[in-house]
Amino acid sequence: MLRAATRRWAGQSLNFGQLIEVVEAVEARYKKDGYFLAQAYLPPQKIHDGAIEIAISEGQLGATRLEGESRIAPDVLYRYLDRLPKNQALTLPIVERQVLLINELAGARINLDLQAGDQAGSTDVVLNQQTDDLRNWRFEANNYGSPATGVNRFGINLNLNSPFNLGERLTASALVTNTGDLNSYNLRGELPVGGNGWRLSATASRATYSLGGDFTALQASGTADSLRLGVSYPIIRSRLRNLKLQVEADKSNLADHFAASSTDLDKQSHGLTATLSSDASDEWAGGGTTRAELAWRSGQLDLGTQSAALDAPPAGPDTAGSFGKTTLSLERQQNISPRLSLQLGISGQAASKNLDSSEKLSLGGPGSMPGYASGEGNADSGYLIKLSVRWQALPQLAISGLADFASLQLAHNPVPAATTDNQRLLSDIGISADWQVSKAASLSTVWARPGKDATNPADNGKNRLWLSLAYGW
Repeated sequence: MLRAATRRWAGQSLNFGQLIEVVEAVEARYKKDGYFLAQAYLPPQKIHDGAIEIAISEGQLGATRLEGESRIAPDVLYRYLDRLPKNQALTLPIVERQVLLINELAGARINLDLQAGDQAGSTDVVLNQQTDDLRNWRFEANNYGSPATGVNRFGINLNLNSPFNLGERLTASALVTNTGDLNSYNLRGELPVGGNGWRLSATASRATYSLGGDFTALQASGTADSLRLGVSYPIIRSRLRNLKLQVEADKSNLADHFAASSTDLDKQSHGLTATLSSDASDEWAGGGTTRAELAWRSGQLDLGTQSAALDAPPAGPDTAGSFGKTTLSLERQQNISPRLSLQLGISGQAASKNLDSSEKLSLGGPGSMPGYASGEGNADSGYLIKLSVRWQALPQLAISGLADFASLQLAHNPVPAATTDNQRLLSDIGISADWQVSKAASLSTVWARPGKDATNPADNGKNRLWLSLAYGW
């Protein structure tokens, strides 16, 4: 390592200035390899046979201390600090990982301070704490809903930050619509375990609905209950590169009642999902960030009597039993100038069989293809390509132009009696604006227009405007 760094000076007669260059090259090499506290210097010495001694202080960990107060118990924070190597050279990747993991804990704002230790060449790591708010509220109103269950939606979200001083976060949220009588409730908890980034999570949700609009005559209503338990671990955690593994088990109960036809459709599902997600930032061509996510899901769908009768082949889609699917997304955000950036992404899903509607790929709505209504573009398999150009017109205002294209395979195995094309091509173009009205309030709007869609000609040329207002405190 050091031989390569000093090769160009080897075998030469050097003056004092050139010796300093050698010392700087040695120190630079150490810092390049992550020894960010390393210092190289020329100690007092007598030169023998032309050999020069360069002393190196690699920067060892001295003490770890906490200053200030926060909602997190000191022993929780020390779990992370205790993973820093004692009496060894401190390297940037190790320190950076632990500090970033600490900053992910709820209930504190943490700043790192490095101070000279009591022993020569040692450095003390000091965490300066500030107490974070116990509660964070967020209210949102938007028109992102489905016409069948209510377009206009109103939601509220409450975060409790470390109420038990463990760095945990508890979340409660509720969402209602003005038509269709959709009510959705969600409780979630996240608990850090140990001092190396492991997290446990649990989520319970319940939704009730009744269909309105064009579906009022069906007199349809239903409930959906679900429970999810998960564990996650950051394989790589740094400022510029991250890789996380998450595994989640879930169980759902769904019940649909159609009073007009005296039909009750019940189903239960359970499954396991493993997700690998990553992001990496670089300085290539002005800098940018690449994100990727790969998820594999395996599950089992059990149907009630009436649901099983409608699902049975050859007339039914045969969704019951075990199923599997794989999803993949890849996205690049490229900076073109300080105020202009380009974003290109591709995502898709591949299914092992015909899927229940709750497992299908769904592309309609402002977060995916804003040219189509929420709930549109459902398919077992398919892919989506998204392109957008973002201009930071003002510090508080960003304007984007977007274009999307999707190819869908509606059913993995179409039923023999199907009369519609199993393939569907979707496209749209649009403009969006995101305005940070104040520190607490934000407004987002998207206008989009779909391309020609032979499967649903009624959507051709139909403009859509999406609005969202959020306020947090």
